[in-house]
Amino acid sequence: MEKKQQNGVKLHQALYDVLRDKLSNFTYYGETYNAEQAMRLNKGNCMSLAILTTAYAQLLGIEYAYREVRTVPIFEKKNNLIISSSHVQTILYDDEFSAAPSTYYFSKPGLVIDYFPDSNNSAGKYLNKSDFISMYYKNLAGDALVENDLASAFMFDNKAYDANKQNVEAINLLAIIHRRAGDNNGAEAIYKAGLKYEQKNLRLLSNYIMLLK
Repeated sequence: MEKKQQNGVKLHQALYDVLRDKLSNFTYYGETYNAEQAMRLNKGNCMSLAILTTAYAQLLGIEYAYREVRTVPIFEKKNNLIISSSHVQTILYDDEFSAAPSTYYFSKPGLVIDYFPDSNNSAGKYLNKSDFISMYYKNLAGDALVENDLASAFMFDNKAYDANKQNVEAINLLAIIHRRAGDNNGAEAIYKAGLKYEQKNLRLLSNYIMLLK
């Protein structure tokens, strides 16, 4: 980073270049890791890459943001569960940018940290920190549920819910955990609570229908 800055490279561009070089052999498996694990193991999903980028950005004082990416959904079956994941990318902002007077900008100039860009993908909504943390813990809860570790799944999903109480995907997963633990009444109450936020969420509706059947 210091070498690049000495050569006049902007801070956010320097981090972008370092990550691109260091992660050229990064293996994009489906696991969700924290920053230390992702760097040591040199692998992880898009959430792991975002966590790793965040750690470096915070260390260097670079402003950043998260953005959802709309992709063609990919479904995977594990341990009698159908899994679908969201795609998240991190944006590193130009620390030297200053807005010109009386000029409107759609967004600040920045660089997107992502992998395998696809022309069919499109930019979605920006996520705040609470949204992102909620998605991170929901991922960990999903991983635990695949391993049938209901206690860990419940703990992680509670953290996801605490971070964002309107995360319908976390609510949906919480209901699944209750149903798998044999608490059908609790699961139904949670599904109904989720439907107050999103009445047309297909995953929530399909799981609720399965419970009712």
